[in-house]
Amino acid sequence: RSRLQQATNPQIELTNAYNTMYYAPVYTGSDNQKLSVVYDTGSDWLVLEDSECESCFGQNFNTTTSSSFNQLSDIVEDRLYGSAALKGTRVTDKVCLNADNEECVPIFEWFLIESQTGLPSDIDGILGMCLGLPIDGIDYEAGPLYVDGLKNSSIIDERTFSFFMADNPTQSFIDFGEPRDAAMSNPDDLIYVPLVKHFFWLGIWTGVRFGEDSSRAYGYSDSPAIYDTGSSLLYVGQSQSDAFFHELTKDQVAEYYSGFYLTSCDKTPWPTVHFLTANSTWMAVEPSTYLLNAQGDDTEGADAGICIIGIVPNAADYWLVGDVFLRGFYSVHRMDDMTIGFVPHQGSTKPRLSDQGTFPEQTLSIPYN
Repeated sequence: RSRLQQATNPQIELTNAYNTMYYAPVYTGSDNQKLSVVYDTGSDWLVLEDSECESCFGQNFNTTTSSSFNQLSDIVEDRLYGSAALKGTRVTDKVCLNADNEECVPIFEWFLIESQTGLPSDIDGILGMCLGLPIDGIDYEAGPLYVDGLKNSSIIDERTFSFFMADNPTQSFIDFGEPRDAAMSNPDDLIYVPLVKHFFWLGIWTGVRFGEDSSRAYGYSDSPAIYDTGSSLLYVGQSQSDAFFHELTKDQVAEYYSGFYLTSCDKTPWPTVHFLTANSTWMAVEPSTYLLNAQGDDTEGADAGICIIGIVPNAADYWLVGDVFLRGFYSVHRMDDMTIGFVPHQGSTKPRLSDQGTFPEQTLSIPYN
């Protein structure tokens, strides 16, 4: 592809797996092998399972049928992804967004998985889309980022991508390059939130409000919040966790079991939860998004089934902002500007962001009785 050619800024469709995971194909090798991957803003490398991997499931990548495959090293390395642990080696090959040999990075370095634990059987790998900047005090160099490969191959005109994360059965997708106004409920409502220079898409959250009444708005000390499309749930930072769940479940019927709160799928009594960012922007997650049906039954009201509350305690002292929060948004990730913009996507019921927030007078804490 000539660098004088106009970038195509492709769009790829995402499969929504029960509102817990979004994935899409990549086409790899000279023979365009189709593999399903999570497009993950919480990691760097593209990692794909080897067909020789005995602990892997799904399609996997057959190195012997791709004439463009190149093994860079025989050194086996470890990579950790939350509950997943991978072993493998560094390789290069062609990696495309579609099967017709367009929108390809012709020689891209990635990680071939030789053994693994923790990856679900629905997927064959992970495509990292983190911000990838150095972290002060940590000796780690980010792996190759596929978005950089797309930009360097003139597939996209800028290092920007946008997630349209919808509820089923609405089609979800990723736009690469310049965001599309048609995907937004109202382009004028797009608001950008500041990030910290970091490996992750890392912002700062400073407060929370339960419902619309300011009497249930609480501030807390600046807390890191990682926006992560590869995580299903919204994890509450450890130092805010006890007080947060005390307030969320107050006057509600909910039972804590094996790390999750369980409740009826009747969404009526549950509040919309609003979070305050460092630039005084309120962003919301609704009960229709954070109550996840455990039985695949959408019955409402008194006959509703059992739901998992998709907001859970984090063992670490940061917020991990996954799909439970991101669903309903069109989220614009601008790597060069180091910022994320949020706007309800077309057809979403999510409230628009408010950038007129003030820091709450109350502190988030458990009342002493």
